Amino acid sequence: MLRSIFTFAGLLALSAAVPISQGPIVSSSSLLKVVRAPMKLPRSPLVLDTRETCTITSGCQGSAEEVTGDTDDGSTWGLQITNSGDEAATYFLYQNSCDCMPYKYITIQASSTSFVALSTGFQGRIVRGTTEMNLDGNSHRLGTWVEVNIGSDGTAWGNISLIKGCDGAATIAALDSTGVSTGFDDWLLDGAPDDAYEAKDNGVKVIKQTEALDDANDIIYASRDYLAGKLGYTKAYIDDHHGDPVICSSNNRLAITFYKGRT
Repeated sequence: MLRSIFTFAGLLALSAAVPISQGPIVSSSSLLKVVRAPMKLPRSPLVLDTRETCTITSGCQGSAEEVTGDTDDGSTWGLQITNSGDEAATYFLYQNSCDCMPYKYITIQASSTSFVALSTGFQGRIVRGTTEMNLDGNSHRLGTWVEVNIGSDGTAWGNISLIKGCDGAATIAALDSTGVSTGFDDWLLDGAPDDAYEAKDNGVKVIKQTEALDDANDIIYASRDYLAGKLGYTKAYIDDHHGDPVICSSNNRLAITFYKGRT
């Protein structure tokens, strides 16, 4: 998610209230201003009740495609998704601005990897979930987002975002010769302040979002400060105002690992 544009006075005020990012920035901001524009996840003025019925908009699917794993020949564009947990888990791919229904979903056994082929132009997120919740036609945005962009020029971009909450750890790595990666494998779901938690729509308690759904400047400090204190700002997006933890892969292939979480 791109940083919002602030006035100089606004930046001074924000700096007094927000901890300063520690550690190096992963990518140059001048480059990201150009290439990350498509990864911006448009915010709609939604209320916090994520059970509110969605309206399927133009360009979004009315039903999700279940996949069992595509053949990986080493050059096909897409994602290698690994379930590093100790039980089978289901992962859902959502296109940007299509929160009512996933684009695809796949169930992966514990300690196993599956490949999901993606076409040029896919921009969206991969999240943990359940078929009972994520296929009910409603918006369920609370949790860890692995954001990806399959570029028309053959370059894929990816990052981990905790702005919409954290339901477990994840990493993302390039499958080109660089081998760059970002993300974290820390268990963060225990030990947070009480007001840093929120229940998913199925009742599972996770770390809540760090910003109000309709206002990036409305920081939820309990969750934001807890996550920033554990991870800093170089491993994942904690809010829209710190760091650029984005990687790219020159062959449009990315490896994603989900660690044990709460779905």
